[in-house]
Amino acid sequence: MGSDLFKIARAVDGDDFFAMRVRIACELQKITYNRDVLLTVAQEVAGYITVDEAGTVDTSGVPDEAIISALPAATQAEDEEAV
Repeated sequence: MGSDLFKIARAVDGDDFFAMRVRIACELQKITYNRDVLLTVAQEVAGYITVDEAGTVDTSGVPDEAIISALPAATQAEDEEAV
């Protein structure tokens, strides 16, 4: 199952480790962490997330640099919603 939506859903709602990594990246970059940021980052890095034959999602292959690089997209989405 290679669906990006499945990968994003499981990363956001089923992987506390991924959420913690995004939260820490936000704190280090002085960005407010929330679910919208988590969703946008997961969407930006979905290509690094793998799914095995049993449907288990693995986010351990997402490099820290990819998470940090995805934060500007997340904050831009936040800014556009505020307008």
